Amino acid sequence: MNTLIKLAIIILFLSILVQCNGDANENNDPIDLNGYFTNPIKEDGADPWIISHGGYYYYSESDGAGSIYIIKSSTITGIKNIKPKLVWKSPGTETGEAKFNTWGPHINYLNNKWYIYFAAQTINDPAFTNQRMWVLTADTDDPLGSYSLGGEVLNSDDEEWAIDGSVIERSDGSLYFVWSGISNLKTLHQHSYIAKMIDPVVIDRSTITRISSPTLSWETSVRPIQEGQRPLYVDKEGKTIIMYSANASWSEDYCLASLTNTDGDFLNVSSWTKSEEPLFHKTSAVFGPGGASYVKSPDSTENWIVYHAQKFKGSGWERNIRTQKFLFDEKADPVFGEPVQEGIQLKKPSGE
Repeated sequence: MNTLIKLAIIILFLSILVQCNGDANENNDPIDLNGYFTNPIKEDGADPWIISHGGYYYYSESDGAGSIYIIKSSTITGIKNIKPKLVWKSPGTETGEAKFNTWGPHINYLNNKWYIYFAAQTINDPAFTNQRMWVLTADTDDPLGSYSLGGEVLNSDDEEWAIDGSVIERSDGSLYFVWSGISNLKTLHQHSYIAKMIDPVVIDRSTITRISSPTLSWETSVRPIQEGQRPLYVDKEGKTIIMYSANASWSEDYCLASLTNTDGDFLNVSSWTKSEEPLFHKTSAVFGPGGASYVKSPDSTENWIVYHAQKFKGSGWERNIRTQKFLFDEKADPVFGEPVQEGIQLKKPSGE
């Protein structure tokens, strides 16, 4: 058999093998490695927030101690190779300044301006009972430029605990804020709240509505918690879907579920329906998947979830960042499948 025939057979075999493996190459065969990646896409991190804007992805993160960073990348999987840019550091001296336990910064582009929403304390409380939602406003048009503290989003004068706030931008231009709140610091149960926003900095406190509480076994087995509320899509197919993380974030039972609205009345608790089961949960190899964001591939043909999971069973808050493709069914509901184990070769997002 001459060399050309052997080469043709090898090429044919490889092409068939790629097709058979589909999106996941479970045998880790060295096939077209430039078109594949493996999780994690960041070795350390939690509560990933990533958005696309103007042909780039913007990934925001915090060191937890008063500094917030942004990564700008042309690809989803490329965030692991880019050094984060420091955009804000709390002065840490002024009374009333957000400076301790800076959690879950969310960068958004609203009304032609950049904003970053995050949770933080004004006192160093190891029990985290002083967490509130704050917002930074960009000083320039550059999302990687400097930011100034815009104040507390909820603008509360009482002890109103809040984390994981996200902005919902509706098709009519109106803005809503959804977050995780505790109404009783003795129980530490976390609920889902929503309110209409006066502008991107302040909510209308008269519209605050609790739309869901942790009541099902998979939300409560470790501690009754709903947090990480983030819009999956808004005013599409007659639906708005908010994804949230359920149960204790330090446990392997942390998972993702949904709240669905079909009548457009965001301030009516009966207009929201909770998923009966978690939509994304642990397997025998992946533990505590949650805290997710949802973006399109670079060519906008695929849907991707970016989430955190425990590095190993029982690792608690020692987590890393992962991503994989998901689909929508005929009812426009998300189908995530199972979280893929680390080290499995996956096809890169389309357009990377």
